[in-house]
Amino acid sequence: MGKIFGVVEGFYRRPYTFGQRLDLINFLSSVHLNTYVYGPKADPFHRKKWQEPYPKQKLDEFKKLNALCRAKKMNFVYALSPMQEPTPEDVIKKIDTMMAIGLTRFSIFFDDIKVPLNLTTAAIQLRIANGLYEYLQSKVERPWLWFCPTQYRGFTKTEYLQSIA
Repeated sequence: MGKIFGVVEGFYRRPYTFGQRLDLINFLSSVHLNTYVYGPKADPFHRKKWQEPYPKQKLDEFKKLNALCRAKKMNFVYALSPMQEPTPEDVIKKIDTMMAIGLTRFSIFFDDIKVPLNLTTAAIQLRIANGLYEYLQSKVERPWLWFCPTQYRGFTKTEYLQSIA
């Protein structure tokens, strides 16, 4: 895989526009960075309405962003943030729609959601991440799946973090 350098569009407030994303990818390439991760918190289909399919126009934009990244020898990584009671089947269904348009690299973001940091939450999130990874292994030659846990900063030893680790 090599070293990964790039940008995660994973912030709150107004997401970048499609044009800004194209500019960003071109800039990243010009300074020899190799990865762009799509995961803006304000995209409802990424987070609050994550189970719903993207509109066709948005899927077309993802296809173009992915094509530009490939042309620039960069990684386009689509991130999903399943907030409300996710199941492995629902997550796979959403990722399947992204694979259908040619995406092969993914992240699962469980950050910034209000859930108890306990063994149950850890087990659910790990079951989803591991199930998705196994699914990707059956569909993609060299699958990428990055995982961002709910607790991702600080040094508090919660049940959750100890189980995830």
